[in-house]
Amino acid sequence: MTSLQPANCCSRCSCCTRLKPPSIMGTKTWLLPVDHTFQTTIGSRFSVLTSGEEDVETLREKVMEKKQNNPAFTYVSASDLSVWKTKGELVINKVTIKESLADILSGIDVHNKDTIEELDEDEQVADLELSEGQILLIRLPGASPLLLALAPAFSHGPQSFR
Repeated sequence: MTSLQPANCCSRCSCCTRLKPPSIMGTKTWLLPVDHTFQTTIGSRFSVLTSGEEDVETLREKVMEKKQNNPAFTYVSASDLSVWKTKGELVINKVTIKESLADILSGIDVHNKDTIEELDEDEQVADLELSEGQILLIRLPGASPLLLALAPAFSHGPQSFR
């Protein structure tokens, strides 16, 4: 509480949030789960709130909390997930929805370090320099027969993004 805030401040009004540093308020980080080949989405994009002090390992744990009821994540632990950042922004919005998500994903070459990079678990989310709306890819491990059977039911094309 600062001298500018009233004593009975709610911590949600503009006077409170304007005075708090972004690392305390949290930042929305957008994620898109994909299969191990980067060719199929597992559900649709979603976001989690992260603070400036959190690392990629914590981000993976938040993904598991958010997706705990998704059958594709049933036999997966946070340590099984890998987080990837595309070089150049991957932003899925009303403009890019018109492009086929399959075309976007097929352009990703995991062996080309100029295209995409796997993030280390100890990297700070705040240091990733993500633009507003930029999406990180959450790669699930190699698929079991059960996951392969479930993936089509939980995969959505670009029209699922709202």
